[in-house]
Amino acid sequence: MPNLIQMDYPSVWDDLLKESQRWVSEEYPALDSQQAAEKALGDCFPRFLLACFGQEVRQTRAAPWTPLAGRRVLELLVMEKYNWTPDTARALSDTDMILALHKELSRFKLPDEALDACRLDITTAGLEGFIEHGQSQFFKDDADDVV
Repeated sequence: MPNLIQMDYPSVWDDLLKESQRWVSEEYPALDSQQAAEKALGDCFPRFLLACFGQEVRQTRAAPWTPLAGRRVLELLVMEKYNWTPDTARALSDTDMILALHKELSRFKLPDEALDACRLDITTAGLEGFIEHGQSQFFKDDADDVV
């Protein structure tokens, strides 16, 4: 099935980064510019990873009658994984969703287009480990994946 919803990786990255930078400047005004950049990237990157993961899953799970836009695909995954109700899944914050899908996110490799969108900001801040995490060996042999 072709991808039903396209993702503009650079725009998603830029929007999330600006949101994180605003949050850091409001919550941590005393940080110097390097600390603020690292804090913003530390907030932004997991949410970008989550959005990109959702996009990849959407390509195999979406249907013309239900494209599973936005977080809906992630909500479907946690409903299936934990037998949660739709209301419970919808109530999750991004932080909680990242925690609930930790195993899947640990195994997920960003597509090249997503890496291109975030690489300069990540490497400029010296946080290459964010994009070089590869596949987590911790979960290598687990067979209880939802995807």
